[in-house]
Amino acid sequence: MATRNMAAVDLGAESGRVILARFDGRSLGLEEVHRFPNQPVTLHGHRFWNMLGLWDEILAGLRRARKLAGTLDSIGVDTWGVDYGLVDADGFLLGQPFQYRDHRTSGVMEQVFARVPREALYRRTGIQFLPFNTLFQLYAHERMQPGELAHAHQLLLIPDLLHNWLCGSFSIERTNATTTQCWDPIAGAWVTDLLEQLEITTSMLPPVVEAGTALGEILPEWRGDLGLPQVVAPATHDTGSAIVAIPAQRAGGWGYISSGTWSLVGVELPQPVMTQESLAANFTNEGGVFGTTRYLKNVMGLWLLQECQRRWNLDGHAIDYETLLADVDAVPPFAALIDPDDSRFLAPKDMPEAINAYLLEYGQGPLVAPAAFARCIMESLVLRYREAFQQISQLTGAIINQVHIVGGGAQRAAQPVVGRRPRGAGDCRTLRGDCAGERADAAGGPGRTAQPGGGARQRAEYSHAGLLAAQRRTCCLGRGRAAFQRDSLFASSLSGKDRRCESRFSSRVSTIPCFPMSASPPRGYWNGWASA
Repeated sequence: MATRNMAAVDLGAESGRVILARFDGRSLGLEEVHRFPNQPVTLHGHRFWNMLGLWDEILAGLRRARKLAGTLDSIGVDTWGVDYGLVDADGFLLGQPFQYRDHRTSGVMEQVFARVPREALYRRTGIQFLPFNTLFQLYAHERMQPGELAHAHQLLLIPDLLHNWLCGSFSIERTNATTTQCWDPIAGAWVTDLLEQLEITTSMLPPVVEAGTALGEILPEWRGDLGLPQVVAPATHDTGSAIVAIPAQRAGGWGYISSGTWSLVGVELPQPVMTQESLAANFTNEGGVFGTTRYLKNVMGLWLLQECQRRWNLDGHAIDYETLLADVDAVPPFAALIDPDDSRFLAPKDMPEAINAYLLEYGQGPLVAPAAFARCIMESLVLRYREAFQQISQLTGAIINQVHIVGGGAQRAAQPVVGRRPRGAGDCRTLRGDCAGERADAAGGPGRTAQPGGGARQRAEYSHAGLLAAQRRTCCLGRGRAAFQRDSLFASSLSGKDRRCESRFSSRVSTIPCFPMSASPPRGYWNGWASA
């Protein structure tokens, strides 16, 4: 077959990139052609995404991809979830999209629950309650800017907004629609009745399409630069794209950590779990490709470290990830631990100060060295991941004996926790690209829509000729030992069977203390979670 050239736009909360995928029917080649920072802006005390700046960078990357490939067959975009832009009939923004960490949603959840009980919301949507969910953003939007929602022609989530600017489409792809807490996964429809109870207009909600849907040809204004590629919707929620590309060979028995600014810890299920117990544990049911459910817990993730770095940069002590993590071996393990999901860490002005305030509050000593902060953050995340997997097993009955790590955070690695370039037991693979056409257009052409009811066996058949967030890494557990590929963000404490779990590395053997959930944790460790 003729080589197919696909351009993937992958936007994260910290950076974005454009990747060129070439598929000749047998092998897939990936090349990152452009990377750029994603720097939100502040105006009148509120946080916004700089969409026009991102658009300029995306076009620069797509032009470069077209120049390298000669022709582009298709383009697809994925991003984070929940955030949206309001547009008129021509696709012009009515205002810059708010960033999900903006404080406008402070206290909004309680106001919503006074009108629609949380049990009713969860029973219909199955989504974890987080203050920045689209539902709460819309409620805050209506009260902050009355009438603007009704004035909008359409509401588009961020990747769908970019698709509109590329080809003029007005639709939302389903995996991202499910993150809004405005979507009923059982009925397959917007929860318009609940939104109306909250006095949120529903006229601006667009149709929802499946991953793999061909949205249309590139607009005439871009054809001189980009040619005539099709714009095809991938799983536009970045985690949805990452999970469908995991090289799992069976339908169950495995879990995942999608590691980036956020860490999403979960399993893939054939249907949602919307029980009272799941509500109490605040787990979420996000849509997956082929009608699957990504049953998961959102954990704060590398935002903690990113914000520490930002603070150090402002203070004139810039330090990159490689230097930071190289110094961590000298820090004693598990000397300080935090609850990564404590609300004080959502959007503090000074992350190191917030971490030290937490440590002092719970009887732990403050940290000074950047490497000590890094080790505290990484080890706290790892232990939080393990607790989430244990909860998943209890809530779903799933037996998890293999864990895959995907996402940009898999490259940044907890060298302080797991060391470098390991060898040892376990099934360990590397996945370069979370979805190059979700399996590189292997089914024969862009625009093939993913159909509900498939699952693991259909992974290799799915194509959308879009998103391929490259450089993903996967990691698996085997026989109580942790095996790590390259510098994956993980730790042997996930195995949780012994207080000390051995991890083998290429240059040495290290033992890392583990805290089984049945054991007493260090003082101050995740205080109050048992009653949450």
